[in-house]
Amino acid sequence: MAAVGALRDLANWKEGLISPAVLFDEDLYRQEQERVFGRAWVVVGHEDMLFHPRGPWEFEQWQWTMVEREAPKVVKEVAAQRVYQGQHMAGIIAPDDVENLERITEAMRAPRNWRRPHHYGLQLGHEQEGPRGLPGNLGPNPSEVNQRNFYRFWVELMERD
Repeated sequence: MAAVGALRDLANWKEGLISPAVLFDEDLYRQEQERVFGRAWVVVGHEDMLFHPRGPWEFEQWQWTMVEREAPKVVKEVAAQRVYQGQHMAGIIAPDDVENLERITEAMRAPRNWRRPHHYGLQLGHEQEGPRGLPGNLGPNPSEVNQRNFYRFWVELMERD
């Protein structure tokens, strides 16, 4: 197991600097499988997407659409059509996202690219300037407050006994 200080250096969420090793180091991946994914059913997800790690270089994504059971058939058909047109492999958004993820993964295989951390510093220090009166910490838009909070929580999970 990586030492606590080492984990916090790899995922320095306070400064928005995340080492590529967090994403691609095989030993860290095995530790993550045991300490994070082995203890939880869903760690990374969205109401219509769920990511399943398949190795340090691969993941599988499941996606679905939810519509109220009592909704008219036409509403259900429109909902399915919108998914196919947007976030589906035959749509206009998902294929581009998948291609971007593939290119990023390919670029990260070269060891020279591991020397510099990923920078998640957008709006760093301005997290409290987002919309008021809503639940949660939304931060200003655009921002990377959610990404920094993800890595803050990741370090917390990795450090648990």
